[in-house]
Amino acid sequence: MTDLTITAVEGEPRILDTDLAVKLGYMNPRNIRTLIKRHMGRVAELGRCCTVKHRPERGGHEEERFYLNRRQALFIITQAGTETALEITTEVVRKFDAYENGQIEAKAPPLPDFTNPAIAARAWAEQFEQRQIAEERVTFPIRAFDHRSGLFHVYVS
Repeated sequence: MTDLTITAVEGEPRILDTDLAVKLGYMNPRNIRTLIKRHMGRVAELGRCCTVKHRPERGGHEEERFYLNRRQALFIITQAGTETALEITTEVVRKFDAYENGQIEAKAPPLPDFTNPAIAARAWAEQFEQRQIAEERVTFPIRAFDHRSGLFHVYVS
């Protein structure tokens, strides 16, 4: 059975979605991504969503892998409805605690094959697009004083 491995993504401990799915008893571990996408609103409330696009070595369609933080992983476990969910909850908590206490080290997330110019260009473009999207989401509060009411109002641009 797959061991849960902590992966550091930008310094934050995470667990790969398919590793969690195997522990939960999914016959096809990629099916957990349907569950994650169904609950994406709640998952996003529990922390930044970290995904990595991956093209299998044997070819096939590019897939999006989810790296879940502690709260996201625990939430997905509660939604999975499998027989092993209770046991896995304890294991996930212990793994994250062990990482935070310095008892285990995190592995690095997989990187694209930068020796292939096409893959490197695609990876750069994806990062660039993600940064643009993040910058568009940044809002700036504007404070305005209303002389009639004597109150400050805060607007978000």
